Amino acid sequence: MTGTLTAAFGPEAPPPGEGGGAMPQRPQDDPDSLRERKKHRTRESLIDAAFDLFEDKGFEHTTVEEIAAAAEVSPRTFSRYFGLKEDVVLWFLRRQHDRFLAELVARPAGEPPVAAMRAAALRSFPPGHDPASRAEYRWLRRAQRLVGASPALFARNAERRVRVEREMVDEVARRMGVDPAADFRPRIAVGVQMAVYAAALEKLEAAARAPRTGAAGPVADTPEALRRLFDEAHSTLADVVR
Repeated sequence: MTGTLTAAFGPEAPPPGEGGGAMPQRPQDDPDSLRERKKHRTRESLIDAAFDLFEDKGFEHTTVEEIAAAAEVSPRTFSRYFGLKEDVVLWFLRRQHDRFLAELVARPAGEPPVAAMRAAALRSFPPGHDPASRAEYRWLRRAQRLVGASPALFARNAERRVRVEREMVDEVARRMGVDPAADFRPRIAVGVQMAVYAAALEKLEAAARAPRTGAAGPVADTPEALRRLFDEAHSTLADVVR
């Protein structure tokens, strides 16, 4: 009984109404909530440390021990959050895909596949309306750049993309009511969707690196800019695949 009361109301606290006892703990004081916040901070520290080292030394020349030391944790703690150092980078790309696929599955059944993919992609981007989502966007963009700069990460990501595209093809085929093994359209639609996203990223990278010209300067690499460029690129997709 004591353990139950302690878990529900905190140590030495009787239920409310008995002897003027304390009210239940607020959510931010809950031990589970505190543990979750600590885990979140540790994960963020590991990601920051890993990305800084990957960018400074190169992915191939960075060890798990160095990442753990920079984050002031042990290698064993690192392994509780990420299996391999590759997972620190690919975790963001996997999560972005999972969000896109969940949004695509949730689109209205009668919506054309091209329109559904466009809406799902736009809804899956980090919103960027608050510091947390802007930080997530920066991590995602850093992850994408690291994949492009590292042969090892590029190869691992290529394996991931095969699985990603297969899942997307299956979902588009389901929405179209066709067999993807017999109908080319779902695979073509997904391939073009991936190309549109890549084209938007390439244009954003080029615009962000452009030398300052007059008062305008280079384009800021923000979620809003990526959405605008993706929408611009996607406007041509309906002319290719119907």
